Amino acid sequence: MTDPVLQLEDLTVRFHLKRGQLTAIDGVTFTVHRGETFGLVGESGSGKTATARSVMRLIPIPPGEVVRGRILFEGANILKYSDQMPCVPTSPCRRKKRRRE
Repeated sequence: MTDPVLQLEDLTVRFHLKRGQLTAIDGVTFTVHRGETFGLVGESGSGKTATARSVMRLIPIPPGEVVRGRILFEGANILKYSDQMPCVPTSPCRRKKRRRE
């Protein structure tokens, strides 16, 4: 088996809201190896989006907080890096309008 590309280990994410704390992810663990196809499925509100946003470091802090766990990308814990990582969102379905001259 190849080395893992992505590993989540006991990941727990909470949001601090006016009405109290909401645990969006509680102890998620999985590994994706190079060349594998991975699908994250679950019921509505089960934490799929929060998990994906955590991996991409897009959880807003505050109100969100990674309470425990590790996210390893090619062996490096990305949670130890600065809070601001560059991200350039793209959309293949969107075209820029050309200016007519």
